[in-house]
Amino acid sequence: MTIIGPALLRLGCAALLGALVAQASPARSDEAPLATPHGLLEARDSESEEECAPDDEHPCEVIVLAGKVLFANRLARIEAALPSREAPRLVSVRLHDGGNCCPGTDMLLDFTGPRLLVVEGFGLENAEAGPGGSYILRREEGSNELGDPVIGLHAYTPGSGAPRLVRKIVEYEVASLDEDSYPGDILADLDLRKPVIEAVGPGFFATLRRDMDVQPPIEVLADRFVVGSGCRAHDCPFAAGMFIIDRKAGTAVVLHFEKETGEDGVLRYWGALDAIGPDQRAAIEGWLDSRGLDLSDAVPGAD
Repeated sequence: MTIIGPALLRLGCAALLGALVAQASPARSDEAPLATPHGLLEARDSESEEECAPDDEHPCEVIVLAGKVLFANRLARIEAALPSREAPRLVSVRLHDGGNCCPGTDMLLDFTGPRLLVVEGFGLENAEAGPGGSYILRREEGSNELGDPVIGLHAYTPGSGAPRLVRKIVEYEVASLDEDSYPGDILADLDLRKPVIEAVGPGFFATLRRDMDVQPPIEVLADRFVVGSGCRAHDCPFAAGMFIIDRKAGTAVVLHFEKETGEDGVLRYWGALDAIGPDQRAAIEGWLDSRGLDLSDAVPGAD
């Protein structure tokens, strides 16, 4: 498996395949229908309960081809088209149930043959041109031992209906330390996250990332200390973590709380708690207070 960052992804694929980047034309559901070889394709609100019935809180949307509903969901979007919106031969749509914590489902519609081919789980985002008229499609294939997403690069020949895995890469981020950054961005950055991995050990790092999945933006104290916190999706009251990275010293203090049903919770810490300053301690105590916890209950963590 190759380890590579997103900034190098296009270069790496081109070097592997000797191909030029092919930009898929974005297509939004509020734009005009696409004139495909199999009829007009559009995304719109459902017009009857037979198409898709909304409830009191959620709309219902449909993807329609030549007047026939192909897909119905809370959200249904036409995402992109290749080689262009004017000549759509491959089109990707995304279906979503409407929640914030669950990913949508991509569907690739192939109009190049005598009948429509539907390939579930693939879209055209960041698609690249491959050899012999094929395209390279990206799909997440799980994660590695540190929780980094593993991306599969699949070669797809139009008309085949069958993407073929060519290569897997591990994808990282390059995070900034501004008000728009989140703890997940920091824990995905190879350099910024190093003190956290050194503190908790690689064996626990993926668990920490999982239990900080729902998160507010980071804080930066005194242009030195990076503070991040979050909790586990769908289990926020009972699994949560926080970190404070000292960028000058290259160290981190990490806390993690987990409570199983019917059991007492366990609050653990890593790093030199006794060496932190008043601002960092205030940040930790504020996080603990919001969960009804006390620093005196914390026990040393172990890898």
